[in-house]
Amino acid sequence: MAIDIGMFNFVEYLVTNPSILIAIVLLYCFIFGLSILFSGPKPGKNPFSINHVRPVAKLVTDQSQRDKVLKQKFKPYKVPSEKLDAIVIGSGIGGLSTAVLLAKAGKKVLVLEQHDQAGGCCHTFIDKGYEFDTGIHYIGKMYDGHPDRVLTDQLTGGAIEYPLIEEIYDVVRLGDPAKSRAYNINSGREKLQKTLIEYFPKEETAIQKFMQFLKESKNSFTGYFAMKVLPKRVVKLLIATGIYKFMFKSYAKFHGKSLKSLLDELTENEELKAVLSYCWGDYGTYPSNTSSIMHSALLNLFISGGYYIRGGPSEVVFQTILTLEKFGGRIFMQAPIQKILLDDSGRAHGVVPSKSSQLLHAALFNHYAEGAYYIRGGSSEIPYQIVQRIEALGGKVLVKAPVQKILTDDQGRAMGVLVGKGTNSCELFAKNIISDAGVSNTFLRLLPKEVAVKSSIFPMIKKVGESFSFISMFVGLEGTTEELGLKAQNIWAFTRPDVEELTKEYVNLSVEEAAEAEVPLLFPGKSNLLIITICPYKWFDRWEDEKVKKRGGEYDGLKNAIGRQMLNQVLLMFPQLEDKVVYTDVGSPVSNKYYLGFDKGEMYGLDHTLQRFSPEVSLELRAQTDIPGLFLTGQDISTCGFTGAMFGGMFCAGAVLNRKLHNDLETLVTEIRKTNQTKKE
Repeated sequence: MAIDIGMFNFVEYLVTNPSILIAIVLLYCFIFGLSILFSGPKPGKNPFSINHVRPVAKLVTDQSQRDKVLKQKFKPYKVPSEKLDAIVIGSGIGGLSTAVLLAKAGKKVLVLEQHDQAGGCCHTFIDKGYEFDTGIHYIGKMYDGHPDRVLTDQLTGGAIEYPLIEEIYDVVRLGDPAKSRAYNINSGREKLQKTLIEYFPKEETAIQKFMQFLKESKNSFTGYFAMKVLPKRVVKLLIATGIYKFMFKSYAKFHGKSLKSLLDELTENEELKAVLSYCWGDYGTYPSNTSSIMHSALLNLFISGGYYIRGGPSEVVFQTILTLEKFGGRIFMQAPIQKILLDDSGRAHGVVPSKSSQLLHAALFNHYAEGAYYIRGGSSEIPYQIVQRIEALGGKVLVKAPVQKILTDDQGRAMGVLVGKGTNSCELFAKNIISDAGVSNTFLRLLPKEVAVKSSIFPMIKKVGESFSFISMFVGLEGTTEELGLKAQNIWAFTRPDVEELTKEYVNLSVEEAAEAEVPLLFPGKSNLLIITICPYKWFDRWEDEKVKKRGGEYDGLKNAIGRQMLNQVLLMFPQLEDKVVYTDVGSPVSNKYYLGFDKGEMYGLDHTLQRFSPEVSLELRAQTDIPGLFLTGQDISTCGFTGAMFGGMFCAGAVLNRKLHNDLETLVTEIRKTNQTKKE
């Protein structure tokens, strides 16, 4: 945790006031005693080891071989015969991360996925010769020795490569698409600052202050995550006494300050504000209600470079499934969970088959501060690798396994989960039930209302709210990226610099107006063109109960009209693509609901508002629920995106194992860095 000048002043004050120092020491001892008192049962096995990483695997391109790993359809006889320690609902990166860590700790794990392919937002789809990613577009901090890379390697066995993408990983374009002004966002702190000053020479002081803010807020998330992993009673004491403000000074300073308020203090230049806040779409909350430290974390993440995943994100899932199954676990697809069962004691028992805080914005900016990376082979490489790890550990990952609802006894305790539909449903049981279905789905759909409303988590759903939905256009282009003059980067295009007002005007349009309106675009790019924009679920909610691909001409007409507007704006920016478009497909908010399982097609689950990053809400949105045996994993207990959901998975595994896995990871990172340094010498 960084120590700033203010901390030195605080230390000097304590030296001159020894009675206060003694009181703090006694309070620390008291809190330490409480943490031991409420630490629970004996900690489980440490799943981390430097020996778990092997050489990079050969990229598997045979789709039939990949399908054998990623598309194992649920059948009751495929469930491991041994008594299960955990059943995970959902195979997003949060669920898979939890599953593989538990499997590595010696637990028998079963993962159930409602879709026909494992991976959640890490899955890809192939149509007419084109393979499209559905979620990941870049990753930060994937250089050797960084905790993000170390954790990912532990999940996948180190089988994946992460190429550093273009130095200019994002481009902000403002104004009329045909003649928009381009602002490059490049990796490297000094280089980024220099570039911004070249664009806005009269705003040098404001830019320097913004870069200082990124540096100062870099460790803000330490406090945010502490609210989630320290014992709940200890956190409540820290909040009630205000001690957390001294322990986590950066978090206390920035979590409640919006990105908009920060930018308004720095400059009156609307164009500069738009450039500094451009990536709010990465967490989907208006700058006026976005935590500044989330934005800072994102930018700091990519300053060191942007990476992709060799083989794509599904490669991680592929490798993880192998690890889980090696240790006796299983993952089932298209196995919908009907209910989570609660036993007589209330314990989850088994399964039946403007708004954005500175903290958030700062976290995102810091996340990409050193550049952006991708996955060699595409996004499906993540689930492809992780699923293999899970299955190599004896677990199982099965698809077409939709969970329907959670069953409870008269005392409101969980006793299991019902999976499947109608006569094809069946009951499975495990010691721990883990939901990667999102907080809203878990408490509004899976749990009985009378049980859900008693949980301290339930009020958080309304307090935080749901994130935006979105509409995506997938475009297949004829020719290589070199021939087409494209680069591996994201374009953030806004027709006006007042980005928040522009977006609010767009989402408040009627359905008829939306089909003809200019669209605020988020990251079109890469070999296959992906165009995304914010989209209200209400524009498409009349078709939410219709079958996929059978929603009728009016539905197709609306989504394709919006898609044409999106594509036309891209072609104005890249006229060389005019005659190269050979494939298009549009995914609507109801498509997102069908394939990803979000009730309103949300992009990022719970919204990333100022309220979400407050200490009071942070301590409630944690892995261990107040329903015994029921745990949460994924982005809703952490933050959005691949990295946020992955760490949410680690926090959940730590809660199940009653082990401080964040400390174990830190120890492993230190060991790996020492080993790497010895090799260099």
